[in-house]
Amino acid sequence: MLRNVWRSATFCLKLILSLFNSNVLSVLTYGSKSWALTKQLEERIQSFENNCLRWFLRIYWRDKITDSFIREKTKQPLVIDKLISSQCRYWGLMVRMGSNSWPHDVHNASVMPVQKRKIN
Repeated sequence: MLRNVWRSATFCLKLILSLFNSNVLSVLTYGSKSWALTKQLEERIQSFENNCLRWFLRIYWRDKITDSFIREKTKQPLVIDKLISSQCRYWGLMVRMGSNSWPHDVHNASVMPVQKRKIN
């Protein structure tokens, strides 16, 4: 349903970006505080975000437009920066909770090794 809004020429870029930030990025970053942010995951998130911004500006892959130009045009901050700052706040909160709290217990829990069933 959002594709119709994004493709429409009647909506301004500001409205499209606010819808993108409120609907798409909130779903994309849900639960990101506990993610292990790998280089591959960062690249995939960055790629998705750049593709969406290019779609909003109607810039195609054949056009020789840099990502930095798209950032200047849309004035969008990087999603990765938001993820890293939210993770830092989360881990700071865990440190302040103390070692007797349940988030510490969950984080420090050891996983039991899987044992194969014996066939009779």
